[in-house]
Amino acid sequence: MRQTARKASSWYLHTHKEDKDLTVEEIREMIEAGDAAGLAQRVSHAGVKLAGSKPFWKSAQKDLIAQIREPDTGTPHVFFTCSSADIQWPDMHQHMPNNDPNAAENATSYRTRMNDLNNNPAIAAYYFQKRWQIFFDEVIQPKFKIKDYWWQYEWQHWGSSHIHGFLWMKDAPSVDALDRDNPVSVTTFINFWDQFVSTWHPDKDCPPAGIHPSAQMFNTLQDTKKELAEMLNRLQRHTKCAPGYCERKKKGTGEIFC
Repeated sequence: MRQTARKASSWYLHTHKEDKDLTVEEIREMIEAGDAAGLAQRVSHAGVKLAGSKPFWKSAQKDLIAQIREPDTGTPHVFFTCSSADIQWPDMHQHMPNNDPNAAENATSYRTRMNDLNNNPAIAAYYFQKRWQIFFDEVIQPKFKIKDYWWQYEWQHWGSSHIHGFLWMKDAPSVDALDRDNPVSVTTFINFWDQFVSTWHPDKDCPPAGIHPSAQMFNTLQDTKKELAEMLNRLQRHTKCAPGYCERKKKGTGEIFC
């Protein structure tokens, strides 16, 4: 990054000779007079290759808009978010410095796992990127016949990785061409997505999973309907209301509701 920044600054001074001899005092005077916008824009543009900078994401935004405006792609078919179960993943924590390979499964304490994440963010970020890339290549792309995609990685304030993105599918009906007043257009749209979207629950009375599903090693899972029911009942069932989480107060009456 430092090397890229030096190259960008050298390129800028070489191509903007009128700015090369500016002094700090002259720049301060420009700022006070409100005349520094042009200079700031030029300098900012020079940093477009500095990953994560404002000019970098401005350029990425322009690329995405151009991608959407392209006739062969159009409006994306899917917007997705994937987050990291970084506290739970035992297969990631086996690469952490404080992991004990001789300890019983899931024996590593929550505090130890949290400290490892805080002290080794590069391991967590690299693992998440590799896990997502493999999941996309092996599952998402062949299953949904992806013809184009766009995504970006983000980090929450406590450091957990997640990803937002768009997918364009080969056989999906065009979102732009959907006519809600045309029954044939609506039926075509529904029939396509109905094969991928489900609200079916195999067993809503099944006890929830005793161990967080993300905390189990892959080779211990069988991908059964029972495991699906246990996961849904642990993670996807709203069973307890709490202030600040789901409870809201009606302004007029003060009544508390979920």
